[in-house]
Amino acid sequence: MGSNQKYAVLTGDIIESSKLNAEQLAAARKALEDIVADFKALYPRAIIGEPAFFRGDGWQLLLARPRYSLRLLLFIASGLKMRRVNNSRIGAAAGPVKTINYDNISLSNGAAFTESGRVLNAIENIKIKKDKPLWRLSDKNIYRVLTFAALTAVADNWTPAIAGSIYGALKGLNQHEIASETGGSRQNTAKQLRRGKWSLIAEILAAEEKQPAEVAFVKSNRQRLHL
Repeated sequence: MGSNQKYAVLTGDIIESSKLNAEQLAAARKALEDIVADFKALYPRAIIGEPAFFRGDGWQLLLARPRYSLRLLLFIASGLKMRRVNNSRIGAAAGPVKTINYDNISLSNGAAFTESGRVLNAIENIKIKKDKPLWRLSDKNIYRVLTFAALTAVADNWTPAIAGSIYGALKGLNQHEIASETGGSRQNTAKQLRRGKWSLIAEILAAEEKQPAEVAFVKSNRQRLHL
């Protein structure tokens, strides 16, 4: 582990988990595992290890590439919404990590872990509906903080159908491919993507990730999606 390397940590909890029975809680956790697996298939070196679960409704993820934090938050929010399971509050922080426990990420330690937990603690008591995501970012750059907050508000308005189309777009699928996955038409997929603000999301991701390969991917994806 390089001493100058920065990581990102997402620490989350499942909203209104106290109202879930054991089977429903297991379904929410399984949904998160499936979403992370999809993300890792797209970006194999972005996430270290597997999601770690604790306290029943708590979970944690470690990213070796912090620039993907916003993309992963959108992936989680859309993936949970389209699966119709309870969404999550998430505290995100970037910084150094001292030790990594590859078998159980939540047993790792370092500034990024401490700060992401602190951010989550600050928002745990905020009341929010079970199908709405809530993110808070630890960052001194007010532009990034407001950007993350603005996209949380965008995700608040997604229906499960819109979330399914956004999820497909984040995977790099074109409209025909998304329609095939969701069982809809290309025309309806285009409508759902417009309602979900995909064009705005793609532009923000390109700016956030600031990397030629990613910018090229987003631009190519927008052309394929006719947006």
